[in-house]
Amino acid sequence: MDEDPFVFKQVLAITGGGLHKTVLLPYETLNGMHFIKIMKGCRELAKACAQTVGKDLFPGVDVIQYLQQQRNDAIDHLIREAIQAADPFAEVQQDFDARVGKDGKERASLYHMHKIPDVVDVKIPEFETENAKYPARHIKMLATPKTNVCVCIEATASNLQWFKDACGFSWSRAANKRKHAEFDFPVEMDENICKLVKNDDEVVRMYCNYRKEDGKWTRFSRSLAKKEYATTDELNIAVSGLVKRLETFHEENHHPPDASDAQHDEQVGEHM
Repeated sequence: MDEDPFVFKQVLAITGGGLHKTVLLPYETLNGMHFIKIMKGCRELAKACAQTVGKDLFPGVDVIQYLQQQRNDAIDHLIREAIQAADPFAEVQQDFDARVGKDGKERASLYHMHKIPDVVDVKIPEFETENAKYPARHIKMLATPKTNVCVCIEATASNLQWFKDACGFSWSRAANKRKHAEFDFPVEMDENICKLVKNDDEVVRMYCNYRKEDGKWTRFSRSLAKKEYATTDELNIAVSGLVKRLETFHEENHHPPDASDAQHDEQVGEHM
C-alpha cells in the first residue's frame, strides 16, 4: 500500500485574546525560546488576529512585509558594522553593495563570515490606530542569511497582541513619511577638518583635506546612504561615526606645513 509518510510539525497552542477556541500556530524553538512563524498564508494565524475575509487571509495587511524588511535591514546593519570593525576606513556601503548586490549575492557568506547572532533585536517605531496605540518597541526575531525567509517573532502574549493590532496600520505609508522626515545634523565637529558637502533626503557626504608627506594636498571623502538606517537615532550614530573616521584619518595622515608655507597651503586646501 503506497501511502504518504507521516509528517511532524511543531505547533504552539494559544487561547484567550477573544478566541472562541484554542488555536495552533506554527513555531520554531531556539535555546529554549519559542518564535511564532509570521506567514501570510497561515489561516490559523489570520484567525487569531481576526484577519480573514472569506478565503482571503490578511487582506490589505502590510505589516508582514514590513517586519521582514526590518529584520533584513537589522541583519544588514550588523554585517556592515562587522565590515567597519575589520577595516575602519573601508567604504562600507560600497563594499556591502558590491558584494551583496541586488540579488543578494554573497549575503549568506558575509552572514556566516561575520558570525551574525541567531537572534536579532529589531526596533519597531511607535504607531497608532483608532483602536490601539503603541510606543516604539524592540522585538526579538530569528536571524537568517536569506532575505525571503518568513519572519519568526518571539512568542509572547505582548508580541502577538502587538502584531494583531499592527495589522490595522499602514506601515508602507508610515515608512515613506519617516524616510522624508527632516534630518538635523546631529554632532559637533571641527569644521576646519571635517567638511559637510551634502545632506539631503538620500545621503550624507563629508570630506577632509589633508597634506601628504610630499607636501601635496588631497581629499579623503566618505558618505552614507540614509535609507540604510531605520530610525533617526541609528542615522545619528552612523553620522557620528563618520565624523570620527574623518577626524582619525586626518590626525593619522595629515603632515602640517612649515611656517613659511602655512599660508599658501591653507589657501590651497580651502579651494580643493
